Amino acid sequence: MKRIAFLIALMFPVLKCSAQSWFPPEAEWYYTSLPAGTAGAGHIHMTVGVDTMIVGTICTELKFAQALGNGQPPYTPFYTELPEMFVAQENGLIALLDQDSLTFDTLYNMNAVPGDHWGFPSLPAWMDCAGPLARFSVTDTGAMVIDGLSLRWLAVDLRYPVPWDMTLFSITQDTILERIGTLNTFFDPQDRCRSSNDFNIGGAFRCYTDADMEYAHQDPWWPWGGLECAYLPNSIEENSPAAFSLALNPSNGLLRIDIGASVPTTNTLSVFNARGQLAATRLLRDPITTLDLSDLPAGPYLIQIRTGAATHTQVWMKE
Repeated sequence: MKRIAFLIALMFPVLKCSAQSWFPPEAEWYYTSLPAGTAGAGHIHMTVGVDTMIVGTICTELKFAQALGNGQPPYTPFYTELPEMFVAQENGLIALLDQDSLTFDTLYNMNAVPGDHWGFPSLPAWMDCAGPLARFSVTDTGAMVIDGLSLRWLAVDLRYPVPWDMTLFSITQDTILERIGTLNTFFDPQDRCRSSNDFNIGGAFRCYTDADMEYAHQDPWWPWGGLECAYLPNSIEENSPAAFSLALNPSNGLLRIDIGASVPTTNTLSVFNARGQLAATRLLRDPITTLDLSDLPAGPYLIQIRTGAATHTQVWMKE
């Protein structure tokens, strides 16, 4: 299937979406901003606006603001409001509104299985560099636990046709994480196709928060930018990284993390099992944090803490 259309909107006069599952009012996303010539110097802040009715469908407004460094270090930031987007959801389908045609195209399909694929949400013809051949292709599925919530994920290939030969494709590997979206690309994958018009405003996802969970992600294309959510070069004070201590080790699940008295702006803790799979993650903002990992199976785990550009690891045994 090239595109999973949001056909239910055509079948019923009103589509009632449970907008709180993916887009609660307090949710915030941060993305690395990649304007031309600035090498990732900035971020995109996405927030949730008001629900509104569009063509008989209840939609959630997503608001975007871009922050960039201006001039020389320390890069006094300036902010620009970007055009909003509207999304609707139903039973694991997240649809994006094409504001020109007032139709919906599937953005994420969390019900997909390996082998499924769907086209990117459409763009007006004058700015669409990929056309209907650009698509998500699902290669694997699974679930991960973040702050006690089990979230589905899809491993996907983002396939873009090569402009000079539409029979060839460039492929970018990514992960779609439930409640958050794509991790290595901007919220709307078609932004890459708008590069000639808006300089590819959005880059990789950086971090997400709502009332129930927090999640941070290392930008694979700008790893030296650190893990701060709101990023401008040389604008965030960095403290010297310090090692951390674990107690008790081994334990049956309760784990005390002590990162010392000097706490940088953001520390990100990740827990990996013996197969290298991510089992849990947390943003650390206090010197001492107690985690309850009692739901994890017994065995060895790698506890990793990223502090700015530094990474520290220790092995923890779950009894």
